[in-house]
Amino acid sequence: MKASFQSTENATVTETHYYFPDGIWCSVFNKSAGCIEGPQTVELPSRIYQSFAHIKQGSIVPLQADVVGKHSTVRKVHEIQQRPTELHIHVKITGPDCNASGRFLNDDGKILNTLGK
Repeated sequence: MKASFQSTENATVTETHYYFPDGIWCSVFNKSAGCIEGPQTVELPSRIYQSFAHIKQGSIVPLQADVVGKHSTVRKVHEIQQRPTELHIHVKITGPDCNASGRFLNDDGKILNTLGK
């Protein structure tokens, strides 16, 4: 997953250049934005503190959008467990085959050593 932030405090900036590494990158939140093939630098419309999230072809990214932000009521790991998790999948097509991979660790907030379990 690639996050791009426009962090200037200059209100007159309306576009920012972002670098995309090798691969095909699609927007997570704006499906109509299409995909970008890297490596290349792309100019995207932007405003003060605007951000973009892109997922690379062949990836699976878990996302819980309702557990962050100023309106979220989540304060503990246990509360995160009660929320749904979306899986954003961007398959890589190689001839007749399609595949994607990712890792997801579901932290219960109690077990200290979760690696290898």
